[in-house]
Amino acid sequence: MAYPQLEMRPAWRNQIFMFIILAFLILSAVSVTFAEGNGSDAATGSSSAVVWLIAAFTALVIVWRRYSWKFSIDSVRVSSHHGIIARNQKTVRIQDLRSVSLQQGLIQRLLNVGNVAFYTAGSASAEVLYRGIKNPAIVRDDVQRMLDERTGDR
Repeated sequence: MAYPQLEMRPAWRNQIFMFIILAFLILSAVSVTFAEGNGSDAATGSSSAVVWLIAAFTALVIVWRRYSWKFSIDSVRVSSHHGIIARNQKTVRIQDLRSVSLQQGLIQRLLNVGNVAFYTAGSASAEVLYRGIKNPAIVRDDVQRMLDERTGDR
């Protein structure tokens, strides 16, 4: 069976804690800015700027974490690409896979995100790791099905 190439990135909802921190920072920045507008001293002006800068940096981290990772699966290989300017790519042929595992914590299970790890016979640790993808059980099952078809274990 021919499988289409699948490309994915970490799910936005995988960064729920970063979004909570960002919301807290924005609320803090807004409250400090309003306090500054009500005639407070000059120190609140610099405090407001610092909080806004931290919130902007947090937003950039969220976007960077989303777009610096790309995962792909085709009928021959699984790949993980990391980086925006510099690139780090790990690829394993499906026929070389020995096992595929799913890792989810409680919050990840509630949000239906998780990590899928691909192992080969040549290494004790995961050769390729998909971090924070949505519907990880479906990805694991699809790759396992592809592996079974390649090895003849139906």
